[in-house]
Amino acid sequence: MKNSLNLVENNLRKIIKLYFNGLRKAGKVWGSHIETFLKNSYIHPILFSAYPILFFYSYNITELFPRVLLFPITVSVLMTVFLWGLLYFIFKNIYKSALITSVFILLFFSFTHLYQLFINRFQIGVTTHHALVFCLALLILVAVLLKRTKNEPKTLTQLFNIISLALFISASINIVSYEVGIRNQLESESISQGDAVTQGNQEPVENRDIYYIILDAYGRQDILNKSYNYDNTTFIQYLEKRGFYVASESNSNYAYTHLSLPSTFNFKYLNYLTDQFGKERRTMDPVLAKMLHENEVSRLLKSHGYQFINFGSGWLTTENISTADVNIREGKFFSLFGKTLIINDFYSVLLNTTALSPFVKEKLSNAAREKMLYNFSELAEMPYLRETKFILAHFLLPHPPYLFDKNGEPVPEDKAGGYDKKLDIEQLQFTNKKIIETVDKILSRSNPKPIIIIASDHGPLFPGLEDWPKTPSEEVVKKRMSIFNAYYFPEGGSDLLYDSITPVNTFRILFNYYFGTKYELLEDKSYFSWANAYYEFYDVTDQIKINE
Repeated sequence: MKNSLNLVENNLRKIIKLYFNGLRKAGKVWGSHIETFLKNSYIHPILFSAYPILFFYSYNITELFPRVLLFPITVSVLMTVFLWGLLYFIFKNIYKSALITSVFILLFFSFTHLYQLFINRFQIGVTTHHALVFCLALLILVAVLLKRTKNEPKTLTQLFNIISLALFISASINIVSYEVGIRNQLESESISQGDAVTQGNQEPVENRDIYYIILDAYGRQDILNKSYNYDNTTFIQYLEKRGFYVASESNSNYAYTHLSLPSTFNFKYLNYLTDQFGKERRTMDPVLAKMLHENEVSRLLKSHGYQFINFGSGWLTTENISTADVNIREGKFFSLFGKTLIINDFYSVLLNTTALSPFVKEKLSNAAREKMLYNFSELAEMPYLRETKFILAHFLLPHPPYLFDKNGEPVPEDKAGGYDKKLDIEQLQFTNKKIIETVDKILSRSNPKPIIIIASDHGPLFPGLEDWPKTPSEEVVKKRMSIFNAYYFPEGGSDLLYDSITPVNTFRILFNYYFGTKYELLEDKSYFSWANAYYEFYDVTDQIKINE
């Protein structure tokens, strides 16, 4: 009797033999067709024009949705066809013009990576303009060599076609397999609140507008004082004089926006996600985006006749919320065929990897600044709308990149990126000014008095958040989990608040007091995780408590 190992070995040999026999037969039948197909000059320019965008999407797939691919791929393919036609007019050879087009595309989309290669790998101090000159010289060299070649470069064309097909197919398979898998999760994922107990047809005491203003990465007063040597007392005192309750010991439930916002707006913990995604998942999944878009807060408020208005933040998940009645979006970049292109994170980062980076970086920053200023301005106009409203406004402030100094002036481009404590505080100071202006206008223009929540999603951003699997230190978790959290709950609502409240209980208290629901308050817990393992949660609740 053969042992199992011999049986497996024999079966494998049979399978491999059949496989190669099949390949030989296919080669005889299709070999000439495949060879002819691979000699087509149109394959590699088109595939190379789409592949970098697909790869970038694939690399960030858990944060994105397929709809973001349509516009950039369409533009890239059209520009490729135009360039190819122009080069054909010059070279009068379809193969050579196609090869030069592909080289141009590869250099165009890999520009920033080549530039970083000079700086980091070869330690060559060059500017972006030097890198542009190098790429242009390389492109001209390729064009000259091809021009002087007398024979048709069909072998090189075949090579480019094989490479482009392999790259395109690998990226496409990754995207399709992920999307198919995630659709199954989306179908099975339920975000219903099992513990909600409402009182039949109970109506709110009085419909009043509700504002939830998210200030991204805004730290708590004691942390700002200790880590940044900045006293935020003046801003806090202003809010308290206007009737706000500022929770002086508030912490986030989670360490990242991807988790904290779905948790807040569904007022529940998300630790069960570890079983679905595993501990080492790096970033956001569409399941979380769905939970935020189809959140329990907006569902309940809509059932009471509220209009849901979202202010586009620039971050894809809160830029355009599918269930919002209105998405207010601003941040013009340029117009194409009468259509204004509004820049989001995907377009911005993608453009910054290309050879356009030296020319568009300042324009992208200006668009981001205009977007934030426009949103503050429009937010102050909301009381004039007659409908009763739930307004969600996510500001990517004081979160880097650094766009504003303390007076609202642009930060120089060479200082805008990275991490800088001084610029952190200056951007926070500017944020304070805009919040004061906006709150004053909202309160003076509203009748009845609105409900306003101004809260950060997590604490400040700082280096060292990718140290997994190291156990987080007390200093790291305190700094990251401490949040600014202020409530304007008129007509006695503030009496239910307490200093150590976390966002998971914010809407439980709000609905109980103003809408007559009977949600039980959850224990205020904080779960830290590292940036390269979002779903490995460390319970740091006791670690970050402020000692009496």
